[in-house]
Amino acid sequence: MRNRDLRRVPRGILLLGPPGTSKEHAARVLAGEANMTLVRLRYAHQIGEVTININQDGNSYERNLNAGLNFIRGIAPTVVFMDGIEQASPHTTMNPEEHDRILPSALVNAINDISLHGRVIWVGASQRPDLMPPIFRRYGIFDTKLIMLPPTSGGRVEILRIFCRGQASGNINFQSLVGDAETDGLTWRDLLLIVQRANNIARRSGRDTFTEGELRQSLNDFAPDYSREMQIFMGLLALREANSRMMVPDGLLPEYQEFVDGNRVDKTGINKRLMELSHQLGLRN
Repeated sequence: MRNRDLRRVPRGILLLGPPGTSKEHAARVLAGEANMTLVRLRYAHQIGEVTININQDGNSYERNLNAGLNFIRGIAPTVVFMDGIEQASPHTTMNPEEHDRILPSALVNAINDISLHGRVIWVGASQRPDLMPPIFRRYGIFDTKLIMLPPTSGGRVEILRIFCRGQASGNINFQSLVGDAETDGLTWRDLLLIVQRANNIARRSGRDTFTEGELRQSLNDFAPDYSREMQIFMGLLALREANSRMMVPDGLLPEYQEFVDGNRVDKTGINKRLMELSHQLGLRN
């Protein structure tokens, strides 16, 4: 973008992975590096730094979406971040075959508009890429896919250390807190919530900083939004979408690493494991 070499600029990017794996933060970093405005287009209520109401009523949704897309065109160049793209319409369905009929035509037309190439980068984020509307699989638009997975033990230690800066008192053994397999699966967002709760515990005692004991108390009390099996299911769905080894993290938890050998992603093995997890979780095929 900075060099205006539009041949190297993707029209769209997909950020795929379980919840809490910093997909929105990645979009913010992209916008910052490209020196572009970040706009958050959400099917529920927001566009970027301004708020545009997109009501649950279908007609109002279309009308407000058109206003939002005109806003995007007016402030381009911009990065448009669309979270939860499997829910891109207020009338979304769990049947991916029906998505072509329900995704608003104004949004489809804007994404397909080649005149916006180099002026708008569409960034879609999903925790269930198997339910994405077909436009997000259309050749030539969303060919770049960044796989976002939970951090390894070393990553968790460093993330927790950063979040605790200026908020913790005394020496904290971060390795003993989140460096073993028992905390595998904790995400960026999980670690942020744990630190926030430790801070709340300290403040109830009249202190501005928390101790390792209070951080451990918060960690032991924390319950993730999803079961470990469901998180692995969503992570493998993301990994199955990979079309570039460069877009897969170098550090992977064991449940993902077993399917990555060098530059090869074993998608047959992933499909087999997904079927097992689907049966275990009671999901329909």
